[in-house]
Amino acid sequence: MHKVAGNEFLCEKLGITRNTASKYLHELTEAGILVEEKVGKTKLYKNAFLYNLIRLW
Repeated sequence: MHKVAGNEFLCEKLGITRNTASKYLHELTEAGILVEEKVGKTKLYKNAFLYNLIRLW
């Protein structure tokens, strides 16, 4: 299970375009499944459940 993923990861693993990956990641963030974090010019997406568990620990 990956705790952090970016757009490029989805493009490579799923064989989808960058636009499609961005759309899916945005929808999953809006649904509360992922947490978005901007690092420099890159957006990373974290599993919201795991991220909150770690924060509380």
